Amino acid sequence: MVSVALIVLIVLWIIIQLINSKSFEKRGIERSLLTLIFRSKRGIEAIDRTAKKREKVLRRIGTIAAYISVPLMILVFISLFLSASHILQTPNAPPGVAPLLPEGLVEIEGAPSIPLAYWLIAVISLLMVHELMHGLLARVEGIPIKSLGIFSVTFLPLGAFVEPDEEVLETKSYMAKMRVYAAGSMGNFIGALAAGLTLLLMMMVVAPLVFTTQGIVIQNVTTGSPAEFAGISVNQTLLGIGTVDIGSISDFRDAVTQLEAGSPISVATSAGTYNVVPEGREGYKQGFIGIAVVADVAVKSYIAGTVDEKRVFSIYGVVVEGLYWVAILNFLVGLTNLLPIIPLDGGRMFALLMERAAPKSHKNITTVIYLALLVLVFINAGPLFGLF
Repeated sequence: MVSVALIVLIVLWIIIQLINSKSFEKRGIERSLLTLIFRSKRGIEAIDRTAKKREKVLRRIGTIAAYISVPLMILVFISLFLSASHILQTPNAPPGVAPLLPEGLVEIEGAPSIPLAYWLIAVISLLMVHELMHGLLARVEGIPIKSLGIFSVTFLPLGAFVEPDEEVLETKSYMAKMRVYAAGSMGNFIGALAAGLTLLLMMMVVAPLVFTTQGIVIQNVTTGSPAEFAGISVNQTLLGIGTVDIGSISDFRDAVTQLEAGSPISVATSAGTYNVVPEGREGYKQGFIGIAVVADVAVKSYIAGTVDEKRVFSIYGVVVEGLYWVAILNFLVGLTNLLPIIPLDGGRMFALLMERAAPKSHKNITTVIYLALLVLVFINAGPLFGLF
């Protein structure tokens, strides 16, 4: 089934293709059948100013990035190798790599997807920090920037770029080049850390100030479990287990760790008190009764009047999920970018390393590694297309 969003994008793209190409050229936009490339000199002066003001700090960050990128590159390569080995040895194994797609636009069975809005926010953020760091380190190393730009397939941003003067870049030292190439992934790791810490702050500081727990609600009762046989059902508020009063998730955890298989225990809920006999489960020391719970959360009231709880929950949820995807995508893209293959930054760094370590045979070594990596990626992606 074709989504409405996809139809709208196709119609808009057809309109774009019908517009005279000179209109795009005047605005520094390159158009092809499937892509748009936006080039601009705006922002270069701001990058220059920041690079001058923070030169020492940025150079240190670039040096750290260069040193940590090499072991991370090796770890990513090893993880792909191990994943490929698992796929070849295990029938119906899940893919080792898969694109994270925007929901409703592109769907591949077995590939994860997230809502389009979160996808766009995360992708735009990771492109910005990635290329900003490249630009800053280029200027710190005295490399002029020709232009800044965004590369998109239809209207979906799939890449951004800082266009340095390649001739000047080639004249720079080994370490200067490594700093510039490693800066992008470092920018993504910094972006992931910033989003992750903000998310943690939201959950540990903001949430307790805004929300309050009204009780613990039974969310699920396992079929055939002691709880089901006793008559417990979902949506009941859990009040106590044995002698433990339940007012929080931690209370529930404490109570279930004390359960003994075969020893009857009372479970108090908003619907009444039930006599439950926990059963033994292989691999578990404590008894099992078969209920899953969730906190019943409400918005705290600091002022008189009514509060639109749905709106508060919605805003908080959107911010939290947005931060989550920004952190995840920045981290994953930062790692992926370190793969030792051109045109990724990891490929450029690997070529520099080999040229330095094996001047006479570096081209043959890099070619072999590139081919090996392509084979590993093919095997890891194979299950997406019914292979292996």
